[in-house]
Amino acid sequence: MHRSIRKLASPFRDGDWPNLGCPVCGEGGLRVERFEWEHQNGQKDHEDDPTDLRGRFELRLVCGRAQCTSWVLMTGDYITDWSFDDYNKYLDVWPMLTVRTILPPIPVIELTDNVPESVRTAIDRASAVIWLDPLAFAGVLRTAVERLMDEQGIVVRPAGKKPAYLHDRLLEFAKVQPQAGKLLLAAKWVGNTGAHETTPFTPTDALDTAEMVEVALGVIYAKDNSALLARADRINNAKKLVP
Repeated sequence: MHRSIRKLASPFRDGDWPNLGCPVCGEGGLRVERFEWEHQNGQKDHEDDPTDLRGRFELRLVCGRAQCTSWVLMTGDYITDWSFDDYNKYLDVWPMLTVRTILPPIPVIELTDNVPESVRTAIDRASAVIWLDPLAFAGVLRTAVERLMDEQGIVVRPAGKKPAYLHDRLLEFAKVQPQAGKLLLAAKWVGNTGAHETTPFTPTDALDTAEMVEVALGVIYAKDNSALLARADRINNAKKLVP
């Protein structure tokens, strides 16, 4: 998980933009092209108390890669923070931004190329709702874990031929993948909170859960390093740089 993603989980200052990668091409970085805001009363200023301003913002980011230049639209709300210089009697006010939507979604989980499409699709859906509704994110991420169990062929049939419960499937899966199974079981418990709207659940909580799934997927679908290891053997045997 890229560390800049975590910056989106808390309010951040206007101008202190996270360093985000392009979700379209996956190679370029995003730069700010346009930033607009509007106070709740529809005005651009506030004569009574500038420290109490709040409202909505719209941000257009553009991929800096010449072969892409795709737009990414970010929306959200803001409140104001401020500081006062006693010596100069100067009040400095700035917006603190809270992201609600990003379109197209910026992935919150880094996936290797061999992660199955059904799992990838569910994770992409989760990435689209995490900032607007972290509880919904937890529920959709749970669906991604269900799809993962399908891909792994983990089917548990309880007595009475009822559909397999995810909990039972994960316990079975943990017998062959203990580390990944432990992480996915923890993510499942968190995902259960998606059904309880009274449960406090923040974007930071959502990202912590996503990181568990990301690490588990890294264990299950580990990058193939066989070619690099084979070259290391050749270098060690030759005791010099060889192809």
